[in-house]
Amino acid sequence: MQHTADQASVTGILNAGDFGGHWPSSTNLKVTATLKGSTFGFTVTATNTGKEDLPMGIGWHPYFNFPSGQREQARLKIRRSQRRRSIISTIVFPTGKLIAVSGTPYDFSGRAGGALEKLFLDDCFMELKKNADGSVTTEVVDPAAKYGLR
Repeated sequence: MQHTADQASVTGILNAGDFGGHWPSSTNLKVTATLKGSTFGFTVTATNTGKEDLPMGIGWHPYFNFPSGQREQARLKIRRSQRRRSIISTIVFPTGKLIAVSGTPYDFSGRAGGALEKLFLDDCFMELKKNADGSVTTEVVDPAAKYGLR
């Protein structure tokens, strides 16, 4: 853990191996979470420590408890053009197939985003649209509670 008057961070290292045979090679993960002012940063560095190629994508899988308790009216804004298709059974299993989101219930790119309604979301959104500084901004808002995250 490191901290200064205006910033705090914590780092964890995981020697993940091949995740119990689920990944094609051995991996070490370094995860750092940083709080600074009103921002939260999350950095993940993966290092292939094995002999096999290790294609990978890293993302964040947040779960939200909406203060109003009214999930259907909560709004999500993600500027992206594709999502990875998943098979939904007792677990969500990605197929690797990319699907365009424009004009579908998964299109949350409008100025105000889109209401979650009853849509089940356990998706990986791809080709995120970057801001001028190279960052990506995503928002989830609970209008009934006048609360949101960016």
